[in-house]
Amino acid sequence: MLKPSSPLKEIHAYLPSGITSTFFSGGNEFSKKTKISVQLFFASPGKISYMSSLESLVSDGLILDGRFNFKVGDNIPKIKNATQRAGHFIVSSSNKDSLFEKVDKVFNKVKILDEDGNNLVIPYKLYNQM
Repeated sequence: MLKPSSPLKEIHAYLPSGITSTFFSGGNEFSKKTKISVQLFFASPGKISYMSSLESLVSDGLILDGRFNFKVGDNIPKIKNATQRAGHFIVSSSNKDSLFEKVDKVFNKVKILDEDGNNLVIPYKLYNQM
């Protein structure tokens, strides 16, 4: 997992949907040249039959780290508050535009499938349509 060094300044950016991403700037050479977004994502209700591998996204260089908050066999409840997030992932890039492109790519690859094969993951662009 990425461990930022001091001094570190957090800058919050609001995506068009109103979902907050956190960018880090300042600090060492890595943080001065790199944009980082932490994506906290939700999923629609349903029983999980399959989950994609976040480790493969790390290996492919799409994410720095990530985690699901559920496992196969769990039932995802209806979203009531932020404690029911399905998971998170951290994306980095050299500029804001490519950062958002990577976020989109990751959301296209992250899968939490129900028993009918429907992807329950809700990409950030769809949050405002709920």
